[in-house]
Amino acid sequence: MQGKFIPKLIDAGYFWGKMFFGIATEFAGSPLNIDPLYSQEYAKVVEALSKIHEHRILHNDLHFDNILVHQINGKVKVSIIIIDFGFSKQTDNNEELSKEMAILIKLLHSANKQ
Repeated sequence: MQGKFIPKLIDAGYFWGKMFFGIATEFAGSPLNIDPLYSQEYAKVVEALSKIHEHRILHNDLHFDNILVHQINGKVKVSIIIIDFGFSKQTDNNEELSKEMAILIKLLHSANKQ
């Protein structure tokens, strides 16, 4: 998933034995432009979160600043990258994952109504 749905990492570890950190290796993109949100971008955002959920990861902090897109000439080039997993957790609870997907879809729909 690294480099396709989440940024590639060079290193990760702990500060003072408590705080976890990770360092991205590449430019992952710019925040998703929601004015307008094109159907291709919408589909790629849903696909990215679906792939993350396949690995039983609940992001737990979805908002537009945590959804990046790499664009060339205004079109999606590679993929949508989801960042900032500081509140994420592993879960086997399908209801939690479904609720998070519903939150994402509601967020994306609200962007198209602005």
